[in-house]
Amino acid sequence: MTKLKKILSIVILFIVITLIGFLVYTGSRLSSYPTSYDEFINNYYTNDETTIRFVTEDSALYMTKEDRLWIEIKDYTEGFIVAEWENEPVYFVALENGLLYDVQKNTYLTKGGAV
Repeated sequence: MTKLKKILSIVILFIVITLIGFLVYTGSRLSSYPTSYDEFINNYYTNDETTIRFVTEDSALYMTKEDRLWIEIKDYTEGFIVAEWENEPVYFVALENGLLYDVQKNTYLTKGGAV
């Protein structure tokens, strides 16, 4: 019985250490998106096909090789940008500092800097 208790305590210790390591690893990445929309203003994000330039608090210029569209920014909550173009919702997700996910195009945009 003592041997079983020792084996069980080692297994529980391993699980606890693994769980703490996982929480420390993921916790360091949780708040990596910008805390407010103000950090986007006067910056642009781009890839080979798409560029978005955040101009003011409520507007952004969305550019592709074919089009230039002004979109209206409606909300920014915890890294999630909700915009609107011609009464259709447009979504972006700030994944980490310098990376933006374009939900419509299913692509990633990297921060290009200030305009």
